[in-house]
Amino acid sequence: MRITARLKELLKRLIPKSHRYRIRRALAKILTAKSRREFERASKSPEWLGPDDLECLQSKYPPRTGFIPLQDQLKVETTATAKQKAAAQATAELIASLPNSNASTFLELGCRHALVSHALLQYGKSVCGIDLTTEFVDEQIIRDGVEIRKMDASRLEFEDESFDVVFSFNSFEHFSDPESVLREATRVTKTNGFVFLQFAPLYMSPFGLHAINEIGVPYCQLLFPRDLLSSLVVGDTFWNLNGWSAQDFRRLWAKVGKRLKVIKYYEGWDPFHAQLIARYPSCFRSKTDCFDDLIVDKMEILFQKIPERV
Repeated sequence: MRITARLKELLKRLIPKSHRYRIRRALAKILTAKSRREFERASKSPEWLGPDDLECLQSKYPPRTGFIPLQDQLKVETTATAKQKAAAQATAELIASLPNSNASTFLELGCRHALVSHALLQYGKSVCGIDLTTEFVDEQIIRDGVEIRKMDASRLEFEDESFDVVFSFNSFEHFSDPESVLREATRVTKTNGFVFLQFAPLYMSPFGLHAINEIGVPYCQLLFPRDLLSSLVVGDTFWNLNGWSAQDFRRLWAKVGKRLKVIKYYEGWDPFHAQLIARYPSCFRSKTDCFDDLIVDKMEILFQKIPERV
């Protein structure tokens, strides 16, 4: 049974975030036990389902037209009220995550509408937002004092040690080279400063295609070949995903350990569509050998830049 939005909000207030994630992870392991067994003993063939299967599953999982997940409301065209609410929540989470409030200079990677950057002004912060395009940023945000620059996050045009905090919401699953972006974020962060990343859904998770309004079938990107799905997806969302799995990101976090210390780390798990893994295990086993890749749908991590070792 799905938890209502009101109950979710109450649980957020009563249960610390670290406990919530641990509870959900434990629940996910229970709910996915059968699917995990089927996955682990599956062959890697057949790799894909066909058009008839897509038609059948579409009737069971229709597109959720008009539905915009909270994590996407900052990035897509939706109502001003919804975007502002999402921005306020994201900003509050960012500020609450920092061990202290002394940080004054912030850089947002992949800022899109720059609403989080704008909200940070209310906390007295100096903020710069960068993206590949600035067309979505309202001129009022710039007039209010947010610096907006058109820039590639993997090639930042800032001096070393320029910012107290570098952060990003729901962009790391889109960056074509997350390792280069994280390396650049580290470079421009001051020693003892922070890098904060939060993003969802990961590509191999149930709705990792970011196309729930066109295709409601969970895991459609792993069940059906791209050419079969591409005619159903509107816009370029399908092509702007890096395809990284949970394991790929975990390896990256470990790789940067010489300069970045993990202060906080959370993974969100979505176990509610695992029956499809049990039903078509070879489609999943042909894409990954790690079951976690299929149910980890969100990551949040706070790094602190540590002094370079001589």
